[in-house]
Amino acid sequence: FSLSAFENTALGLGENNDIGLIYLGEVVEDVEPSILMRPEDSDLLVVGASVSITGYGQSEYELEESLGVKYYAVTEINEVGSTEMQIGRRAPLPQKCRGDSGGPTTMYFEDGLFPAWRVVGITSHAYSRDDCSVGGVDTRVDRYWDWLASTMIAGCFNGLRIGCPKGGKVSVPADIPMDRWDGYGDI
Repeated sequence: FSLSAFENTALGLGENNDIGLIYLGEVVEDVEPSILMRPEDSDLLVVGASVSITGYGQSEYELEESLGVKYYAVTEINEVGSTEMQIGRRAPLPQKCRGDSGGPTTMYFEDGLFPAWRVVGITSHAYSRDDCSVGGVDTRVDRYWDWLASTMIAGCFNGLRIGCPKGGKVSVPADIPMDRWDGYGDI
């Protein structure tokens, strides 16, 4: 990621590499981790696919007082690029807006694996100068799987991460009941 390159990029879909990892200072055990979609599921990211968005951004373009409230909505993928995708498009579909950056877009996978809800994108930037009225742009997590996996493992070995079960591997969905799932595809 390069902020200067990002600021000089045209709106719409691009190659902005807008993704990162944050390591927490202590282990969190009372929250179930989110699971990322796998690269082999990339063909499911298609125009019209239903997705859920979550964020703390403005609910309406002119309503700054709506910032900081957690919103959840169902919308759809409108355009798919090589590393980004447009989520939502025009009303009445829910849109992303200022303050939603970094929030997840999730999709329900009907592949028999658990958990079925998986993160497919991370809110990045506005799609156009029309800002909140034409959908937002997400970074596709499937395109950064290798980077995420290697960075998580490296964080364990260089002391940046604490609590590195299974050597720090990325959690994957599994074909076992949720009450026996350990987050890594193992029983």
